[in-house]
Amino acid sequence: MASEILLKCRFSDSGRGFGFAEILDEAGLEEYENNACPTCGSCSGMYTANTMNCLTEALGMALPGNGTIPAVYSSRIELAKHAGMAVMEMLQRLDYFPDVLHAHDWQAALAAIYLKTDYCKRPEYQFIRALFTIHNIEYQGKYDFNILGDVFALPEKYRSIVENDGCINLMKGAIEFADFVTTVSPTYAKEIMTSAYSQGLDSMLR
Repeated sequence: MASEILLKCRFSDSGRGFGFAEILDEAGLEEYENNACPTCGSCSGMYTANTMNCLTEALGMALPGNGTIPAVYSSRIELAKHAGMAVMEMLQRLDYFPDVLHAHDWQAALAAIYLKTDYCKRPEYQFIRALFTIHNIEYQGKYDFNILGDVFALPEKYRSIVENDGCINLMKGAIEFADFVTTVSPTYAKEIMTSAYSQGLDSMLR
């Protein structure tokens, strides 16, 4: 017999006590799980990191959707593009052009890619160096080439730079364009330069 899950919710009027909201069977529970946590790494739970992320978004310090778009939604792909371009445009608005642009992991890879493909043609950007840091090489930002131009706004001439294993690989593109590549420790640096741990990127890192 299917187990029953009793959900509770706080009364919205008084803020005191709990009320029974709904009794779920297995099918109902699965529906909630598929919407709240559709895949590994896409939990929408308001835990410490995501609470801070959503607060940053609400305060206008992050792009809309930064903390609220589930990982599996296609709109998160476009968010990566907008974030990369926003970094570049922010430098212009602040009239601040640092010596080094530091991008972390595939989510920020497009900032380094845009710097070296487009913005470097502008005089104020041409001396900025790109530093790319790898925290977890398993997550590389892989996408179909159909969205190279439409979503990522990258010309076809850069296809070979971001291509790996037949698809777009944003981490690979950032590694190729970066002036410097770092990671979290000397041990991890050695590990990801081997085929056993590099997830296919060891030849680029060596």
